Amino acid sequence: MSGRKSFLDELLAEEPSPRLDSAKKGKSVRFIDNDDRSQSISVPTRNNEGLSRPIVNQSESQKQDFSVNSSAGTSGSKSRRSDWLGLLEDNDEDLVSRVSSATSRQLNQLPSTSKPSTSVPSSDIKGQSEDTSWLDTGLAERRFKDRPNTEPQQLTKQVDNSWLDIKKQVTESKKAPESSPVGLEINESEFSDGKDEAVIMQPGSLLKIDPSQLTIAYATSQKDILILQAKVAILNMEKEHLTETINQLKDNHRSEISVLKTLNEQQLTMTIDVYKRQEEMLKEERDRRMDELKNQLETSERDREELRSRYNEKVEIIEKECKEEVERLKEMHKSLIKRLTEQHEIDLDRLRRIKGQEIESVHTLHEQSNSLESLVNKWIANADRMESLYKSLVTKEDELIKGKIDSLEAKDRQFNVIEENWTTLRRSVEREREANEEAKDKLMKLIEEQRKLIVNEQHQLNNERRTFDEEKQRFEKDKRQWEEEVAQIRDKLTRESNEISRENERLAEKSIDLEKRESSLVISQLEWKNEMTREKDNLARLTGEANEERKKLAKERSKAQEMYLNLQSEQQKLENKKILFDGEKEKLKQLAELIAQNANELENAGSISLKEKEEGLRAFEMAKKISDEVNSKEAKMERRAEQLIKEAVRIEVESKRIRQEWKMLQETKHSIVCNLCGNGLTRVKFKAREIPLVPSLNNDEAYYINQEDDEIDDRMILID
Repeated sequence: MSGRKSFLDELLAEEPSPRLDSAKKGKSVRFIDNDDRSQSISVPTRNNEGLSRPIVNQSESQKQDFSVNSSAGTSGSKSRRSDWLGLLEDNDEDLVSRVSSATSRQLNQLPSTSKPSTSVPSSDIKGQSEDTSWLDTGLAERRFKDRPNTEPQQLTKQVDNSWLDIKKQVTESKKAPESSPVGLEINESEFSDGKDEAVIMQPGSLLKIDPSQLTIAYATSQKDILILQAKVAILNMEKEHLTETINQLKDNHRSEISVLKTLNEQQLTMTIDVYKRQEEMLKEERDRRMDELKNQLETSERDREELRSRYNEKVEIIEKECKEEVERLKEMHKSLIKRLTEQHEIDLDRLRRIKGQEIESVHTLHEQSNSLESLVNKWIANADRMESLYKSLVTKEDELIKGKIDSLEAKDRQFNVIEENWTTLRRSVEREREANEEAKDKLMKLIEEQRKLIVNEQHQLNNERRTFDEEKQRFEKDKRQWEEEVAQIRDKLTRESNEISRENERLAEKSIDLEKRESSLVISQLEWKNEMTREKDNLARLTGEANEERKKLAKERSKAQEMYLNLQSEQQKLENKKILFDGEKEKLKQLAELIAQNANELENAGSISLKEKEEGLRAFEMAKKISDEVNSKEAKMERRAEQLIKEAVRIEVESKRIRQEWKMLQETKHSIVCNLCGNGLTRVKFKAREIPLVPSLNNDEAYYINQEDDEIDDRMILID
């Protein structure tokens, strides 16, 4: 117990709270409650005039608390531990020296610009002791308000409480809540050596207090110290109680340790018994496993012999089936090759015949296209001639219109020439129309014949294509059957090889299991040798049996290897047979490729014939287009002829009107006489008619613009 720290030592080792420090130094402190903040405190002077003291705010009081605590913290660490509880009594000289040092330090820290402090002599304060009752009243208020309500009650209540409640109170005192009474703490009290004056510093001035008041404050602090000593006694009682509980816990712990020891010994005995039983069970399992392994070896030998016999039978059956299949496939291939060659020759003859027919049809189409080209050229020449005639007609009409007024007779002659040309034109157009109709009839007949030929050839080609597709489908069916048969044979071979490989794997797994079991047996033997010395004879016998079994297993391994080699040789034989089958299959593939090439050639020839047919159809469509263009141009020529007829009628009407006007002018000419001389006036001036021409041949509207109002000038008659 001497080496460990007690709770009281730990509590004293903690740093004291500023609240308790301020309570310890409460000799020179006056506390002001929250209710007394509005009041002002004054120190009376010789003339009963008190210096007004300002009300200190909470922030300023906290600053002052901090200054006091910092000054108190400069003292030694030895006195700090015990003095914060008030256990050590302060002497008067000690107190005076501490207060004087603190006040002198604070005075040195004050700025030089601060106001001069007002000092009050001690004689005045002693003479007026009745006026200095404000400090006594403040301390009394503090004692009666705070201490009687809190500390005595705490003493009465905490007598029965534990040390935990005391620790809580200490932590609460460290927190210093805002609702607690605000203390107006005078910075430090300085007692000068050899003087009876006490100086109290303030922010604005210095206050001097009588030492009697300090003695009163010291008495109150002594009361606080007694209270704290009572608390320490309570803590010592709790400490004794705790030591008793610790001793009880030690006794309980010793009894528990003894109980645990007994339980551990019982568990050890139980585990030893269990391990012995497990050893016996393992021995029994080892014997049983050895018997099972022997039985498994016997059964594996029997199964191996049965599998060998079955495998030999299957190999013989497969060889027979393979030989039969090879012979059947050879015969089938020969028959297929013969049939395909015959069909190929027939197809080639038919394609040659079709090709000759298509060439002939192409030649006929070329001849027909040449005839169509000649007809088109003729038609173009006729159209050019008609256009030239039309141009000459237009020029002649221009000449007629220009010379209409000069000479109507010349106009009549030109009109007669136009009529003659028109009749010749009409006749030529009718002849060309008849020739075009005949050519059209011939073309239609040729086109119908070509269409019939093309339809017949298409029917033939479709029939040939159907037959070719049917033969191709038959060949594909035969090919699929052959491939299915080959696939079945291959599947059989693969299945058998897979079964053989599985059997080999099973044998290998069994051998591996036997090796594992042997290794496990060896390990178990070594373990039993190390653990049990009593069963050496039995283990030696077991090792002898294990060696015999190893020899047997080695023999079985050699037999299994021989079987594996035999299986590999048989597998190589099967692979050789498979290679032969693959060679025959490649030959069949080559034949199929040759057949496919021939079929592609046939398809190419058919595509060439189709292209030639398409060219013939294109020529036919071109001929149709040309005939349509001829018909459209004929319709245009008919329209133009009708327009020309209308123009001729209009020209005849105009010529009749002009003749009538000419006659009227002649009559007026002969009827007019000069007023001066009485002679007839023969000079008549006409305005030439300007008629715009439309030389466009594609215009379907009227070829001339009528200007009836501009035929004759209003001033036709000029009088000299």
